[in-house]
Amino acid sequence: MRKTIVISVARSGTNYALNVIDKLLDKPLMLKEIFRDAGDNHEILNKLVNYDGLSKQDKGLKLWQNIAEVAEQHEYTDLVAKIFYYHRAQDTELWNSFNDDHTIIHLIRGNIFNMFVSLKLAELTDQWQLKNDEDRKSIDSLVIDRAELLAFIEEMKKLICKVRSEKSNLDNYHEIYYEDIASSVSDCMERLAKIYHIEDFEVRDVEQRRQKVLSNEELIENYSEVSDLDRILI
Repeated sequence: MRKTIVISVARSGTNYALNVIDKLLDKPLMLKEIFRDAGDNHEILNKLVNYDGLSKQDKGLKLWQNIAEVAEQHEYTDLVAKIFYYHRAQDTELWNSFNDDHTIIHLIRGNIFNMFVSLKLAELTDQWQLKNDEDRKSIDSLVIDRAELLAFIEEMKKLICKVRSEKSNLDNYHEIYYEDIASSVSDCMERLAKIYHIEDFEVRDVEQRRQKVLSNEELIENYSEVSDLDRILI
């Protein structure tokens, strides 16, 4: 059974990427933020491995190993999950375990400005995902604090570079920019298919609705004060 870990951070298109991976693979067990307490797979984790019965210490590598055992018992072809830079950041045993026998996909949003704006919109609307049957909560305007934005950019750069420094020399490490896959499902499928050595695949619909409909210039009141940072920064 193949194991995939998607390393990234919130507002970087991880759910979109996971949805595409789900369409590409034969019989995957698809999970999300399993290494975050009160994550979005709580119910399924309890069914799989009695998550609530595990100690905090065991919700790292042991959790991952237990899930893999159950997935193999149920004859899944693949096990896929995501981990954010700050999930169990001090758990070197877990993070080092990805170096062997895993497909590592490092999903980077190079325009950190857009990540910051997306995060602010999600916080203001309390709408972190937008499903097909859900109404979009609108924000008419936003003011960006330049100092806060700069600090956020520097922190994201450090986290991205840390993963690169630790894993980019591995044969199983693959780096994808969100900007290269966001424009079309076809582009995303093609890029991911290369990672999995899949030559023939059918482009299929993937649920994806963007929460931001206005351009940055339209949305941000003080855009002229921060526009120089609205670009690929890493």
